[in-house]
Parts: sequence; C-alpha cells; structure tokens
Amino acid sequence: MAAMLIISAVNKLQETAVQPDPFAAVAWLTAVMAIAVAVVMFAEYFIHGRQAHLYLGSSFLAVGVLGIWDALTFPYKAAFQDASHSWSYLLIWQLQWLTLGLGLLYGMVQGKKFNAKDQVISRSAVAALIGVLYAAAAIFAITSFVSQDAASADWVPSAGMIVSLVCVGIFAVALVGYGRGSVHRNNAIITWMAYGLIFGMLGQLAMGLSSQPSAALFWFANVMKIIVFLMPLLGMLAEHTRLQVRLRDQAYHITNMVQSQQAVTSLVNPADLYARLAEIARQSFSARAACLLQFEKDRGLLRVSGHSGLDEDSVKRLIFRPGEGPVGDAFSDKQIVVVPDLLEDRSMGQRLDGMGEITTGVFAPLVTRDESKGVLALFFSGRHTHKLGKDQLRLLDVIATQAAMAVEENNLRDRISDSSRTSGGYAQELEMVWEIGRAVGSELDLHTLVATLSDKLKGAVAATECSVLLFEPDLVGMKILGNKKLTRYHSAAEHVDQCDAVAVTVARRNEAVIVNDVPNSCHCKFPELQCEDGGVHHLLCVPMNLRGFTGAISVFRRNGDAFGEGEKRLLMRLAPVVAAGLRNAELYEREASIARNLEESLRSRVEQELTGIAVSGAYQAAWDESLVGGDFYDVIDFGNGKYGVAIGDVSGKGVEAAVYTGMTRYMIQAYSADDIDPVYVASKLNAALCRYTPIGKFVTVVYGVVDTDAKTLTYVNAGHETPFIHRRETGKLDTLASTGPAAGAIEEGQYTSETVDFGHGDTLVLYTDGATEARHDGKFLGTDGLQKMLIELVPKHPDDLPEALIAAIKAYAKGRLRDDIAVLTVTAKKPGALF
Repeated sequence: MAAMLIISAVNKLQETAVQPDPFAAVAWLTAVMAIAVAVVMFAEYFIHGRQAHLYLGSSFLAVGVLGIWDALTFPYKAAFQDASHSWSYLLIWQLQWLTLGLGLLYGMVQGKKFNAKDQVISRSAVAALIGVLYAAAAIFAITSFVSQDAASADWVPSAGMIVSLVCVGIFAVALVGYGRGSVHRNNAIITWMAYGLIFGMLGQLAMGLSSQPSAALFWFANVMKIIVFLMPLLGMLAEHTRLQVRLRDQAYHITNMVQSQQAVTSLVNPADLYARLAEIARQSFSARAACLLQFEKDRGLLRVSGHSGLDEDSVKRLIFRPGEGPVGDAFSDKQIVVVPDLLEDRSMGQRLDGMGEITTGVFAPLVTRDESKGVLALFFSGRHTHKLGKDQLRLLDVIATQAAMAVEENNLRDRISDSSRTSGGYAQELEMVWEIGRAVGSELDLHTLVATLSDKLKGAVAATECSVLLFEPDLVGMKILGNKKLTRYHSAAEHVDQCDAVAVTVARRNEAVIVNDVPNSCHCKFPELQCEDGGVHHLLCVPMNLRGFTGAISVFRRNGDAFGEGEKRLLMRLAPVVAAGLRNAELYEREASIARNLEESLRSRVEQELTGIAVSGAYQAAWDESLVGGDFYDVIDFGNGKYGVAIGDVSGKGVEAAVYTGMTRYMIQAYSADDIDPVYVASKLNAALCRYTPIGKFVTVVYGVVDTDAKTLTYVNAGHETPFIHRRETGKLDTLASTGPAAGAIEEGQYTSETVDFGHGDTLVLYTDGATEARHDGKFLGTDGLQKMLIELVPKHPDDLPEALIAAIKAYAKGRLRDDIAVLTVTAKKPGALF
C-alpha cells in the first residue's frame, strides 16, 4: 500500500502544474476526516475496551488511506470530461465505500464481542483489514498497466453501478444493526455513525442510478461522503457531553448523601433536624417545597415535623390518617407514591388551597424495621408530570432512610428518658440502641463502619468476636466482614465454614438462631476463637433485611455463658439500625467508586515505560467529598524520542471544573496530533476555548515538547504557575517564564515558545496554583516557599517526588487545602534507559 501511494505521488509530481481540481480537494478532505474518525475509534477502544471501536477504527483507517490514494490518482487536467483519465479515480473512489461497508459488516459478524472488555486484538480482524487493503492494491496495480482503452470497456460503468447498489444494501444492513440499543449501548459515537450511513446510502444511490454519472451527481455524492465522516466526529462531542452529565450527577448525589448524613449526626434538636432534612430533599430534587410528616401513634395521625418552602397555614392543613390520600397510601403501603396532578386529588386539593403553583407530588415512606415512621413529601410546580430516574429514586430512598433513622433515634431517646425512672435495665438497652444509631450516622466508609459496629455489638452482648454477612443484590454473591478488616468474598454456593453457613441460613429465612457449645477449632478465621486443646464457643446470629438489602450479624463468645433470649432480643433491636447504616455505606461506596472511575478516565496515567525520560504525577482534590477537581496533567508519546508534557488548571472548582478539564485535555491531544509545535497547540486551544466556553471560563496551561535526542525542552506557558527545572549538576532550580495569556481568556492572545536545555538528570517540575496557595497561620507558601521545598525534596525523592511534594504541602497547610493540587515531574534519563 505504501509503495502504491509513493508511485501515485511521483506520477502526480511529473504532471504539468495546473490549478487543482475541486474533486481532488474533496478527496483530501474526506481522507483526513476518515483518519480522524479512526483515531477517535481507536481512542474509544483503548479507553473502554469494546471490540466494536477496534473494527470500526480499522475500517475508517483503511478508507482514509484509500482516500489519500484517490486524491493522488485524480486527473488534474480533465476531470469528468475525459473518461480515460477519470475511470481509475472513480474505481478507487468506489473502493473506499466498499472497504467501509465490508468493515461494518465484519464488525456486525463479530457482534457478540461488541461489549466484551477484552484488550487482545483479534487476529481475524487484522487479517480482514490487510486482505481488503491488499485486494485494493492489487486492483490498482492491474488497472494501472492496462491500456487507456480499458476505460471505455463496457464492464467499467456497469461495475461502478453494481458496487454503488451493493454499498446501498450494505449500509442499510449496517444502519439497522448498529442503530440497535443493544449494540451501541448509548455510545453516541456509534449511534451518530449509524445515522450518518443514511447519507452514505443517498450518495451511493445517486451514483448507482446512472452508468455515466454527471459532475452534479458526483458533487452530491461527495457532499454525502463528507457528512458520513462528519457524523462520528459530532458523535464524539455528544459522547463527551454525556459523560460530563453523568459525572456531574454522580458527584451531586454523593454531596447530597454526605449533607444528609452530616445533618443526622450534627443536629440534636428534632425540629432543626427535620427541617434540615426537608431542605436537603427539596434542593436535591429542585422541588417547590418539601416536608417531613411524622406518625403520632397515640393519635393515629401524620403531622408535619419539619418543612421547607411551605407557609405555616399550609403546614397546619397537612394532617393525614394512614390510608388517606397519597400521603396515607405511601405510609400504609410502604411504597413511593407519585401523583401527577395533586389538584385532582380530593384529599390534597383542599389542603393545598392557596398554593396553586404546586401540581405534582412525590411521597416516600420512612421505614425502619419494616415499620413506617412517617412520610417525606416533595411538591413540584409546573403543568408537566415530574418523573424521577433510577438515580434520583435511589437518592430519594437514601434520604428517606436517613430521615427514618433520625425519627427512630429521637423516638428511642424519648423512650429512654421516659423509662429511665422505672426500668434501669430496659433503659440501658435503649441507650445501647441509641449509641449504635449515632455510630451508624457518623461514618460512611464500609470497613470503618463495620469495625466500629463490631466493637459496640461485642460490648452490648459481652461477645468475643463479631462478623457481618452481606449478600449482593443478586442474592448469589456475598461478602463476610469483621473487625480488623477481616474480609472474604464468596458465592452462596461455595463452601463456607459452619458458622458462616448458619449466617447464610439466618439471612435467607429471616429468623434469629442461637447455637451454643460449638467445638473450637484451630482453623477458625478469628484468632481469638482458635483453640487446639478443645473448648467450645457460642454463636448468636440475627438477620438484617431491608428493601434491597439482605444480611446477618453473628457474635461469638468463647468458653463463657451461653447466649440467652435477652441477648437475642437486644441484638434483634440493634439489627435494623445496623442494616440501615451498612446499606447507606454500600450505596455511598458504589457512588464514590463510579465518580472515581469517571475522574480517572479524564486524567492521564503517566506512570509508564518511556525511553529516555521518567515521568510521575500525583493529584489531590481540595474537596475530598466531591472526588473530582479542575486540574489535569498529561504525557503524550510522539515517537522518535519526542514527548509532549502538559499541565493545566481550569478556573473554578468541583464538578463544573472537571467537565472543562476533560474537554481541554482532549483538545490538547487532538491538536498535538496535527502538529506538536507548542505555539500551534496553544493558539488552537485558545481559539477553541474562547469560542465554546462561557465568558470568564479560562485555563492556565503549560505545554512543552521534550526532545531526548536534542536534549531540549520547547514550551509555551499560557498564564500558568512558574515551572521549575532542577539541574543535576548544580542542584539549583531554573524558572520557566510565562510566554502568553491564559487559554480562553483573550481571543486575540498571542503565544511564543522558549527552548531550554534538558540534559541527563535534569528534572522538570510542573504544578498548579493550589501548591503555592497553601496557607499556614495566614501566610501563603508562595513560589519562593515552594522553591525551597523542592530543593530539599528532589534529591531525597527521585522516584516519588509528586507524592512527597503534595504531602509536604498538606503538612504545611495542616491538611486544609484552598485549591486542587496537581504535580507532574519529568526527569531526563540516559539514552536507552526506561522509567
């Protein structure tokens, strides 16, 4: 293929220089677009591991190469007026469509591998691509040596019509196949590519209707061809937007969970606590108003205990009995109730009189120990039915559980106060329940929570050890957690020891069990229960069952008194509170994991094997609960001993900044793929940010190219913090000055580059302004303080300098960072050395 391209290029150079034909320009444009689509598809493959992107990338790459061949073959002199000059061009033009169609069909044949996260490149895929390319090369080689009379042969126009109609059929099949939700799985790139095939069908249909297509028809087909290659690129922007929205929603949900958890643990006054929970619920779902209705057993009524967005007159009217209206139905049925039009409901219409802007209501029951404690009500304005997605329903369930725990805790506190005068033992039990509830509300980390609860449960029943069994939602997988981070993962069908088998049975049957006088074993998972010289231990196991949550608590006592009904009763009272806390901790862990994965997908993994340089990076967000930030860094391998290094700081913090972080990083990668020159990349980045981001949103960035052969660093500093180069020979730090304004700040911004020596042992240190803004006793660390810190740290930490620097900055600021910190270091190694 390379030889054919070279031959075509040489022949073109030998022609008489004339004005290039517009058809050749279109051929060059579509070739570049096809290669760009291939790069996008390969990038998606390496990020997500889906074989569909690999096959599609290979197809578009082949089309791009054929497009370059096509442009070199096009007759500059005659265009369509001389068929003897244009027939070979048309033949290769059709081969592009046929190659794309065959690639799409091959991807559909391998459809079972679309969603397999398998990083091994299929040999058959590579073989198919090579076969298509060499077949095209063979056709070109044969047709290039036949006489010019071959252009007038009858089979040439007929073959073109047949190929066009075949491509129409192939594209129709591919449109149906790739347009299915089970195939594209909401990936916007594949979806938009599939819709782009409609334009490909129109273009090929136009070419297939005539054996001698006119220039007008050929122009139409070429426009359709441009749209076909443009659609996946637009899909890339749509896919990036989808990921940004997903990241924002996940972080928003985590923040709301943390806020509700903090409210439960920090507020002691019930009225303030219930009002705060109602306010959090209202803000979380953008509701017009919200209130928490608590059930009063002595009167049999549901009354408002806390509210947000309601006036006092409306609060006084919101009184319900169980089973009365949607509020009573949610309380009695223990199910979330959604009412699209509250004004048509008799029970709600009169109570909401005077608040006509409220039209929709969502009512969630407050349930603990399978008993309703009240209802959390959300009211929405507008004429359209308010629909909650799965993530919103899950968040509503978590907030409702937090509110139910708060109601239960306050009820227990009242009962403790009332019973302390008459029954010291009973009051002590209730005090323990209250203490467990406080422990559950103070921690969201699953392992830490289990360790804390294990200690308190052991103290409550005088046990030696404690473990917790949690079933996965599918009731097949399970994990066993215990104090000191004892963790084991099983499936329910796998072998477990005798005590764990009891816990599995208890969780499934929802019945507590006491098993006394169990012989001790030297193989027990608890060191405290291991015994080689006999003896027994006792087991008390109680179930934990909430909606979507199944598990069991097991406590063990060695060589002591057997467990009795009193301890069983106490543990049964504690189990629902423990279950609610563990379920919330699991939900938090799951949401936090999703947010971390999305954040990591937007930050480069720089710890990799690179020839001639050693790179290392570290990142610390200012807000630990948000898990995302606005700083980024990246290292790009251009080959031939040249590497691109970049670090940037997006204005703002949290999720909004993280959205633009990913956009900026991908722009740098895309523009450097066209030209690695720092001035070119900075100028293109500035223009794009000025055009597509809001006013006031900008990015400070340093982008440079390390040339290991020339031992130089060429860089552009667009308004970023001053980078340093630590010189191995002198031990001093050189500074790299700014060479232009922040990207996205000034549309007419101009950039210049600087080139400095970067020899063996020199270390480039890039960082964001969170490092210099660290403050201790009112004094900022500043550039000078950071410089002194680096001079001390570089010799001591050659391999983990970024982590050591961030640790030192956090120590200086006593753990309170004012902004996100990202640190990237690049050290020049001897030729041939690996990181």
